[in-house]
Amino acid sequence: MPFVEQRLLELGYSRDTSPEFLVQVTATRRPQRTGAFIPGPDAPVTWAEKPRKTWLAPGRNVMALRIHLLDAHTGAPVYVTTAELSSAKASFAEVASPLARAALDEEPQAASFAVQTTP
Repeated sequence: MPFVEQRLLELGYSRDTSPEFLVQVTATRRPQRTGAFIPGPDAPVTWAEKPRKTWLAPGRNVMALRIHLLDAHTGAPVYVTTAELSSAKASFAEVASPLARAALDEEPQAASFAVQTTP
């Protein structure tokens, strides 16, 4: 995702053929009244994303950007961040850059990176 790559470049990261980190990016858009849960075999439901109340603002969508900075050698997460925005009319393309800035408002670590995107 170019907006995440651009933000990482602004923070001093660079592309490299032998990166120290991989960057995994997940972008989602869902109606705010819709949640996501993880069912358990014998346990109660675990909410990954709780539905939001819609009585104050019906018809809104929640857009989220999750960024995982992973150790390139072990795959272990080094830095994980999420930014969310709720909007009635904005498209994800309109809010992608502000979400990337919000998620990466501070420099996680200075190192090289490779971009890996998740659909």
